[in-house]
Amino acid sequence: MLLRVRAVVGLVAFATLGFATQASAELVFHNGFAECWDKAITKPMFFSAAQNSVDGLTGCVPPQSGTDPIPYAVCNTAGCAGGQMGCQVTMHAPTPPTGDFNTGAFSGTGTADNLSVPITYTFGVTSSCVMQITGIGLTYAWTNTLQADGNNGKYSSALATRTVTFNAYTIGGNCGGTVNGFLGPAAVTNGQTAAATAIAPNLTAATTDESVCPLTP
Repeated sequence: MLLRVRAVVGLVAFATLGFATQASAELVFHNGFAECWDKAITKPMFFSAAQNSVDGLTGCVPPQSGTDPIPYAVCNTAGCAGGQMGCQVTMHAPTPPTGDFNTGAFSGTGTADNLSVPITYTFGVTSSCVMQITGIGLTYAWTNTLQADGNNGKYSSALATRTVTFNAYTIGGNCGGTVNGFLGPAAVTNGQTAAATAIAPNLTAATTDESVCPLTP
């Protein structure tokens, strides 16, 4: 009965001031009595959408070449989806990410399939080999720009940053220790960059233009 009385009083007040009754009813209902907007998504829904946007996603390390510390060309083969030149990196996110809706900082952990890196190099003579980066464990992290949604949630308006870090991996293959030592760190960095580039559009679609509520627990 109390809720009905409050609603009627609110409607009478808005009608007296010349506001449309339908809009007033919606405002009173959502702001006065509901914790969240009717189109808000929950925290588990937000994190599940982010996880699904990364799980199974492929990126492509573009061909690279240089002369330091030795003349080299890497990923100069049609190794990516659709015959694209480069080295394909495929990510897996088996569990939902976590994060803080005060700072907008979120992160999740996962793995990547073995990354094959064809290399042509000149070290006295020109040779070819394939570096293998295996056992890849990764962290993907991003930040959303958040603001109060006018109720009890937060509205996510933009993807401010995103990164992918290979936390664990082993560099092997048939290139040998010298070549792996020269070119392995750059291959890891390029793999991380390709993965971060790949997740950007999917994370944007999954996590922005959404009101998230409730924020507790």
